[in-house]
Amino acid sequence: MSTDELTSLFPELRLSREQFILDREDDRLILSNVLPFDPIYFERGGGYIKQFLAGIGDGAQTAELLRAHPDNEELITMLLAHGILQATDSRMDDRAYRRHALPPDCKPPGMSQEKPKYVLYQLVSQACNMACVYCLAGRETYQNVDHLQMPEKIAFDSIRASLAALAKDGELEISFFGGEPLLNWPLCKKCILFTEGLRKTEYPDIKVHYHLTTNLSVLPDDIEEWATKYGISFLVELDGPREEHDRTRPYKKGGSAYADIVRNVKRLLKGGFNVMLRTTVTSHNHHSMLKIAEHHLEVGVSHISFVPLNPVNSDLNIFEPELLPDPEVFAAGLEEIYRARLAPPENFFPLNEYLTHIAPGAATPLGCGMPFGNTPVVNTEGEVYACIWLMGQPQFKIGSLKGEFMEEDVLIRFFRDLHVDNLHKCSSCQWRFLCGGGCPVRRMSVEPNVNADPRVLNYYDKLTCLQAKTSLSLLLWDKARDRQYEVKRDNPNWGCLGPTPPSG
Repeated sequence: MSTDELTSLFPELRLSREQFILDREDDRLILSNVLPFDPIYFERGGGYIKQFLAGIGDGAQTAELLRAHPDNEELITMLLAHGILQATDSRMDDRAYRRHALPPDCKPPGMSQEKPKYVLYQLVSQACNMACVYCLAGRETYQNVDHLQMPEKIAFDSIRASLAALAKDGELEISFFGGEPLLNWPLCKKCILFTEGLRKTEYPDIKVHYHLTTNLSVLPDDIEEWATKYGISFLVELDGPREEHDRTRPYKKGGSAYADIVRNVKRLLKGGFNVMLRTTVTSHNHHSMLKIAEHHLEVGVSHISFVPLNPVNSDLNIFEPELLPDPEVFAAGLEEIYRARLAPPENFFPLNEYLTHIAPGAATPLGCGMPFGNTPVVNTEGEVYACIWLMGQPQFKIGSLKGEFMEEDVLIRFFRDLHVDNLHKCSSCQWRFLCGGGCPVRRMSVEPNVNADPRVLNYYDKLTCLQAKTSLSLLLWDKARDRQYEVKRDNPNWGCLGPTPPSG
């Protein structure tokens, strides 16, 4: 765009209110308007760009800018195209906010409408054969119930309610959860057959995926047959090699479960099934994350997952602070695994989650889909809760199979409470629409918890930020390197991270 065109169309410019800047000492720079996210990568000249933007401030005359920087027509045009510069009379920020960020005082669009996709967690068994030191299942909320195994009627009713809540061509994942779901494997099979029958007769266009979150210490004889026929995937907890695993996840009856689990994992892998390994990171294994990742890949899986300990169980009891991993050690472990290139980021949690947050056009005002009712958990009593971590706590109950499956007013309250602009520690952070404020459990069951001492509160604050910033920074710099697009000019050169490079 020529000087005359710029000064005529945009006589006065201002910076977007939602800038994101990530720089390095070697003069590289990533710059974006985060609503929506549409970053530009500057291979060099980052200091120059930052100085140029600082001269604009809340507003500047375009003609004066071009007189001071006569070669910057192309730069200004690019910054305008990416929403980093805007006309002072533009309401682009407001429009972008309404479109991409879901203002925190609004009713989320689609809340009352049919859902395109969500995950139903069925607690088919609230009993377990393990005695994990960090078990989320409190005795009052998980285990002190009339039924430790889900009655068939409740299981079927929850599936019917879930299918009815989906759009005509929606997608449902049924996740058999526990306790240990394989202790009630017969019910899992009945649920699959019931779901397939409903799909044939009433919901032919709905796609269904079946998933087991299991310790896999037991493996039914016919599970491979069912996994083959119905495409069941598996998420298995393995906290590392034998020594690390046995320290935190022994059998309830005593003794090591490690050999049984690894044998069963290898059996499923040999059959070609989709098995992912998950590690809960505690103070016992936070220094061994790279070794654990290498071990998991040696077992044969391609997907690995590292989840730092959630310090509260479903009874709202706080684990001993000595069990918590050091957030800095955890973040360093993520970076070490990533830089070792043991698995592509698509197969490495939590980095694969953050990949979706930095896709061009993305905005993440909430830490997960829980406030939209996208993760309902049905217990053995037929009560519906917002999240597996919140099961059994009355304030987080969102419905019941005896009444309304999911109550909209409860979800709207969660949405407003958890929107990143309503989180006082996050509302002015430039990263907030890339991380969404982190896992909502922190806000809902840790921060207001009278049993959480300052060490626990500080752990969650520090962990949330370090995990997000470490993961996002690693991904963004690698995307900048891999998708660099250079414009031939002396100062500066830049490249676009998005799918289409800027013209010119």
